[in-house]
Amino acid sequence: MAAAESLSVEEQLARARDAREQRAKAASDRAARRELEALTLEAEFEQKTGGSRYDPAEPARGGAFAIVNFGDDVDLVVLTLVDGAEVLLKRLQKSNVERGDISTFVIKHVAHPDPEKFREAAIKRPMMWDSCLTHLMRLYGLREADLTKKA
Repeated sequence: MAAAESLSVEEQLARARDAREQRAKAASDRAARRELEALTLEAEFEQKTGGSRYDPAEPARGGAFAIVNFGDDVDLVVLTLVDGAEVLLKRLQKSNVERGDISTFVIKHVAHPDPEKFREAAIKRPMMWDSCLTHLMRLYGLREADLTKKA
């Protein structure tokens, strides 16, 4: 503290501004890395699923997968519709929809990261289950609408 007291106000202000700029640069770098990872995952899963990404900004357009950004332990989660999905969905709808039912349903759809890594993060932050469930319900709803249009 004595060193800070020996600095002039201008020097203290310059140091504080530098520290703020460094924090802003670090945040910008994290955001750029997250965007790059999202774009890479999007290209990978478009190829794997043969479909497009569901984008909440374009709710009328369906998708084969969703990327959910949590920006923490697990930055990005990729959810995909799976074979036998209708059975899983009906089982969830017939349940009391408790946390265990939601986690069982969601974890079967986690394509990235490894489901165990996702589970560990979601145990610490239970809202991750609900957010993923919301995205999955939207994917299923849009898929059902697409199937109805084609029939």
